[in-house]
Amino acid sequence: MSNRDITRTIIALSLLGCWCSPAQASRIQCDEDWLAPTDEHELARAVSSAAPAGVRFDAERKYCRRWTPKYAYASLESGHRAGPDEIEEWWSIGCRRRIAWTCDRAIRNRRMTITHTIAGAPHHVTIEFDEDTPVARAAAVTRATIIALWTDTTSSSPLECALGPDIEKEDRAGWEEMQKSARASLLDTPMQVEVTSNANGTQVFLPSRFGPYLKFIAAAAGSEPRLECWANVIVTS
Repeated sequence: MSNRDITRTIIALSLLGCWCSPAQASRIQCDEDWLAPTDEHELARAVSSAAPAGVRFDAERKYCRRWTPKYAYASLESGHRAGPDEIEEWWSIGCRRRIAWTCDRAIRNRRMTITHTIAGAPHHVTIEFDEDTPVARAAAVTRATIIALWTDTTSSSPLECALGPDIEKEDRAGWEEMQKSARASLLDTPMQVEVTSNANGTQVFLPSRFGPYLKFIAAAAGSEPRLECWANVIVTS
């Protein structure tokens, strides 16, 4: 494994641990599909206490469960419903048990489809985005991501996302390598992206084995997205 691959594997683990929501991280990392029967009842009680009013997380909608005698984790989804402007909505929640079950804050997820022209042809793009990302922002950063990944860099490349004490730097060769590998996925129909936001900006992730990650600077509503940095995420589990 090259130094670049090692660095990006570390970046991937950092992304999963810090920038993705608990539900998103568990969806990528979880490889089990069950809980011990003794945990089911206590999990249900913890979920009921943490769920927003009127939201029900059915046992049948668990999509990730891991279990050992000392530790267990479960991620659940509520039923999906159609919201305004043909936007699909649902809730997700992550819970864990060491001594007793505790749950993270439930997250409202949304999904919509836009059409974007790539290489002269229209392509459907499905966007999953969190409650902290306005609809217009989710669409704008998705389009900006596609343009950035599809457009050849003519001058300097964007910065590579810093990790820990590392200093952000330009890596034109790495950026062009990532663009090249991303273009095949950009032509998939339908293409999918995941968008999350916080006080530091908006993050766009293309879920795949080598999923590009782009971070956009926090901006006022209606302003054009500005790319801050990028990473080539290697999902290792």
